[in-house]
Parts: sequence; C-alpha cells; structure tokens
Amino acid sequence: KTWTTYKEPLTIDTNKTIYARSIDSTNQGSDSTRVASLTVTNIDKTQPTVTFGTNGSTSYKKSQSTIVTVSDASGINTLKYQWLQSATAPAESSFTATFTSGGTITKSDGTGNNWYLWILAKNTAGNTTIVKSGAFYLDNTAPNTTAPTATSTTNSIVVTSAQTDSNSGIDASTRPVSYTHLRAHETSQDL
Repeated sequence: KTWTTYKEPLTIDTNKTIYARSIDSTNQGSDSTRVASLTVTNIDKTQPTVTFGTNGSTSYKKSQSTIVTVSDASGINTLKYQWLQSATAPAESSFTATFTSGGTITKSDGTGNNWYLWILAKNTAGNTTIVKSGAFYLDNTAPNTTAPTATSTTNSIVVTSAQTDSNSGIDASTRPVSYTHLRAHETSQDL
C-alpha cells in the first residue's frame, strides 16, 4: 500500500475501502495494530431511470395519456412533470405538478403535433434527471365553419363541403348530406 499523509478531513466521492494508519512519534506497534479500514458503499451518482408506457403518439386525439415509471436503487425523492411544446429541456424550477411512479399522466387541452411530456426525477442522494417523451399529437380545435356550397344543373345537384381542419383533418363519415330529390315538374308540396 502507498500511504498519504492527511492533516485535514478526507472527502470520499466513490464507493471504496479506505485504510487509515496512525503512527506515534516513537513508531510503536505494527501495521496490524495501527491500521483501520472503512468500506464506503453509500455513494450514489446514478440518475433515476424514467420509462414511458406510450412514448409519444402521432395519432391526433383530444386527449393523450401515458404511464410513467421511475426507478432508482437508492429511492425516489421527487417526481414532477409538465407538458410543453418545446424539445428544449426546461429549468428544474419550472416543474410544479407532481405524480406517482406507475401513474397515468394525461394532457387533454391544446392543439398541435409537438406536445412533449417532460419528467423531473430526483433520487434520495440528490441525483436529478430531466427527460422528455416523444411528441404527442393533440387536436382540440374545431374545424372551420365554412358552409358547404351547392350547384345544380337540370339533372343533378353537387354539394361541396368547404370545411377544413389543419390538424387532424375532416372525418368523411361525419359529413352528413341531406337533400330533397325533386323532379322537374314537381314541387316539394307535390311529394
């Protein structure tokens, strides 16, 4: 062993065994009686691990949810989240909403294809991780309300829907068409 003389307190930053030897001014005793050891096993520099049940969704929905599980060998101290339309990590101080590991976190407002769930997890040793999910697509904006147009000829009527939705689009099955079929010599009172 190589011995180093310390006159100040020693700071240990990794798990290991530390040996200390004391020698008096007359060099009495042997190393077997002058050496003590301490094994340090409680130093934790590992960040918590975050797992998303659903890690983003490219299907537009009014509400998006995912189960978030956080694990850490030394134990979890803090779990917080926030939904943002930014892929840039937010400051730790901006997290306010809390959750429980294994719980479901839901976003049910907003519109856009770039909603990220940001998680802040801190273990009991103070190691912190801030991670984001994949992008979730939300659409809580109604389509425009432009009325359909109708044109007619002697043999047909053509109705054209003018509604659009720049996010999730228009579901064709939700465009009901109502019309009255009139022959040229009839009026609606004749039917």
